[in-house]
Amino acid sequence: MAMLSISKWYKKHSRNIVSKWLITNFFSIVVVLLILEIVFLIFANQFFFSGIKNNMESVAGFLNNMLNETSLQSTQDFEIDAKDTIKYFPRPKDMEITIFNHRDELICTSSAIKPELNVDVNKDFKIAKTSSDHSGDWRGLNKNGERIMAITHALYRDNIYIGSIRYVASTEGANAAVSIIIMFAISLGLLIIISILCSSLYFIRSIITPVREISLVAKEIARGNFKVKIKKKSDDEIGELCDSINNMAKDLSETEKLKNDFISSISHELRTPLTSIKGWAETIEVTPNLEKDMFARGMHIIVKETNRLKGLVEDLLDFSRLQNGKMVLRKSEIDINYELTEVVYMMKKRIEGENKKLIYEDTDDICMVMGDRDRLTQVFLNIIDNAVKYTDAGDTIEITRDKRDGFACIIVKDSGCGIPKEHLPHVKEKFYKANQTRRGSGIGLALVNEIVMMHDGELLIDSEEGLGTTVTVKLPILDKSE
Repeated sequence: MAMLSISKWYKKHSRNIVSKWLITNFFSIVVVLLILEIVFLIFANQFFFSGIKNNMESVAGFLNNMLNETSLQSTQDFEIDAKDTIKYFPRPKDMEITIFNHRDELICTSSAIKPELNVDVNKDFKIAKTSSDHSGDWRGLNKNGERIMAITHALYRDNIYIGSIRYVASTEGANAAVSIIIMFAISLGLLIIISILCSSLYFIRSIITPVREISLVAKEIARGNFKVKIKKKSDDEIGELCDSINNMAKDLSETEKLKNDFISSISHELRTPLTSIKGWAETIEVTPNLEKDMFARGMHIIVKETNRLKGLVEDLLDFSRLQNGKMVLRKSEIDINYELTEVVYMMKKRIEGENKKLIYEDTDDICMVMGDRDRLTQVFLNIIDNAVKYTDAGDTIEITRDKRDGFACIIVKDSGCGIPKEHLPHVKEKFYKANQTRRGSGIGLALVNEIVMMHDGELLIDSEEGLGTTVTVKLPILDKSE
């Protein structure tokens, strides 16, 4: 239940970047700082109190050595030697030395002032008399409320207890120093946390503000408003994102225009043959005694325009399949020269019927490629059809073949209107039409390019406005040695 409650709380409070950062990064930083401060304070505390204890142990060792130099043959000798030793022993600063006999009775002190001793409450006494090293230490408050540290050494001779020496030092100075360090560490920690919080919030806001603007612009673009722009305020990653979205809006705007032009063009392309079909069909319907020649002419136009419609629809369907990745090639070994010759003779009558000159030399050479016969026929028909559409009466269409670096090259060259230089890089893009005055859907070359690439080939287009266009299809020749 507790984990479920935490999960619900996290989902509720982690819906924006600031909340997520506070919940994850900031709290982690606070925890790490807190751990570091605790470790530092423990180290500081140990440093000060270890120093006091080491100083007391040093004095204790010196005094014990002085007493050990005497005989210590009896408790009476110990009392005498202790009094003499403490009398001439230099009094350490901020330390009280108290010596007790075997009955735990006070013999003497370094200050000659009898302390109020309650042996029962001095744990260092009990520890020293029971521990293996005969020493014990204790920190706490004395009867005056002063913080002290006490160390007691129990003295034995032949396993007989003869007395104890107790060293007491005030720790008020050390406690004050530790308190100052604690306050300093807490203040420094708070200052670091506040600095991190302020700088991080400033940094996050510097991201959130443009991101919100980008979000608003993205929504406008999603609604179809491609004229919106994001004002670039920096050259960092956010600035690059702004440039990318602005470029995306520009590209979408151009694509939208191309799409609208395509719809307009394809509508015109469909309307023209439909109008001819409808006109001749009505003429045949309402004229019962139509002359035989006129009837034949009408039927010829109806069949011709129907085939034209069929071709347009098939191009659209093929393009749709390509876009959806559903076009499948049925490859086999084919003679590309033979397939090209078939297409050329299929188009020859139309070319000559439009008073255009066709140059093509048939050959018996065989050039085998691995390809889809129907799709490659479609490629050649589209390219030659484009050459026919963009040439006028009297112009020439020349079709040649070549082999280069393991590729079969089919070159279709015309002396037509050519393609303006600024349009040439885009003619293989979908919906793009370089010349709006000529009929066409704008998907022919895009479709051809996709089919050629699916055959591991390349479509090259070279053109100069007013001089004509050269289209080259490169297909890998089948290596019989494999």
